[in-house]
Amino acid sequence: MSSEQLSRLAAGFRGRGFQEITLFDSRKALCAAFEQELANVDSVGFGGSVTTRELGLPAIARGLGKAVFDHWEPGVDKVTARQNQLSAGLFVTAVNAVTEDGIIVNADGIGNRVAASIFGPGNILFVVTENKIVKDVTEAIARIRTRATPLNAKRLGVSPPCVSDMQCHDCRGETRLDRVFVIHEYCPANTRFVIFILNQPMGY
Repeated sequence: MSSEQLSRLAAGFRGRGFQEITLFDSRKALCAAFEQELANVDSVGFGGSVTTRELGLPAIARGLGKAVFDHWEPGVDKVTARQNQLSAGLFVTAVNAVTEDGIIVNADGIGNRVAASIFGPGNILFVVTENKIVKDVTEAIARIRTRATPLNAKRLGVSPPCVSDMQCHDCRGETRLDRVFVIHEYCPANTRFVIFILNQPMGY
């Protein structure tokens, strides 16, 4: 996206109460800023996010000696990891979609990621990449249902109907992934929120 479009998005976030916004043109710069965010916390929770893993953020946190609560890590107790994410010093997740004027829309299958993105952790970091930016909330929900959900289902080896044609069938079965939607229209009170905007496509 152009620098003007990204600046408008940052202004949209600020108008919605999110005051700590940083724009990045490179992964390296984002990762360096992430290291700075880790300086004052002892523990980091990671919601289910392909983007944060592609960036290598969990590995950075481990390398700096932080306690990492990552339910994607092989061999961990997933329930305990998800519960610990809710009270971590820093919770990190990407977004499924964000509108041009700064509304964040996320969907979840279990609910731990969207729960921790609202209240509980001492600090919450959203990673926004340019491929997640859409016009409005209607497009945000459509993006989740016709891109993020089917691609995540395929990654997880489950087969809701959307996997076959990248279309939402409003399925009601056990394989449905987008069960809980959370919309951040304005920054929640009493918690520090940070937004990193990366001008590159990443994740689903």
